[in-house]
Amino acid sequence: MNDGITISVLSHAADVIAETNNGLSGPKLVSYCNAFAVDHDIRIPHATYPFQAGNKRTALLENLRAFPPQLQYRLLMELCADKRLQQNQDVQAVCQLIQQRYSHLDAGTATLPPQFAQSSTAMLSPVCATLHTPLTPSLPPEIPSRPYDIFLSYSHADEPLMTLVREHLVLYDRMGKIRKWWDRKLLPGTPLDGAITSYLSSSDIILLFVSASFLASDYCYDVEMQQALRQHADGRSVVVPVILRHCGWQAAPFGHLLALPADGRPLTAWPDRDEAAKNIADGVMRVVSELQRRQLNPTGA
Repeated sequence: MNDGITISVLSHAADVIAETNNGLSGPKLVSYCNAFAVDHDIRIPHATYPFQAGNKRTALLENLRAFPPQLQYRLLMELCADKRLQQNQDVQAVCQLIQQRYSHLDAGTATLPPQFAQSSTAMLSPVCATLHTPLTPSLPPEIPSRPYDIFLSYSHADEPLMTLVREHLVLYDRMGKIRKWWDRKLLPGTPLDGAITSYLSSSDIILLFVSASFLASDYCYDVEMQQALRQHADGRSVVVPVILRHCGWQAAPFGHLLALPADGRPLTAWPDRDEAAKNIADGVMRVVSELQRRQLNPTGA
């Protein structure tokens, strides 16, 4: 008997997960597949977007087939747990089918609980209040979780400062707690606006790296910031201003949000910039912990 996931089940799963209107976007599928491919040193046929395949469902199927059965199972469970798919009945039916038929492939992958039907970013307005509170203990390993997607919005004039903060977050990437995205990850020839909008719309947390250059950038201010604030108001994402340099950010549309580093003191005003960057990273991870807590206990009980 073949113990692996059959091609018919993989094909059906790819169809519903990457369905044109209700499925995951092409860039999001690439993000998931690449994370697994890099972690396990596996070459996948579709590691960039746009895909060379005819459509994203074909690309996802071909990527899935590049992994061994255990990783196929784990990747499918992560895809099904994505917040965009949590209330998609077809996707959840596929998830249950795979769990029932192929539970022997589960090497520590937790069964998705009913709580995952709730949005991980529900009731977000109090989340930013956790930015400067002490770090909460790590969740026990038996509690299912997924990496939280973080979008980095910045002016290229501030790229060295953004990079310093990003490097302080890399440890949490390695731990599987977060996935970061910024525009330097785009390959030459990628349609700029469509890719950025797609990654931005699927992000759990959006960091606005604020300076006079950011506020003066038409793209940062009129495109990325405006979309980010709409998502924040709708409860789909958490927007966190990260103050890099002195500027009049309090008068900006996000001026009412609690900012990082502590007390909104610009990163460049700290005697030790690494200390400021660590303060920012700690604040971001407190938001991640709060989102995770709300996802697993949406009623607040």
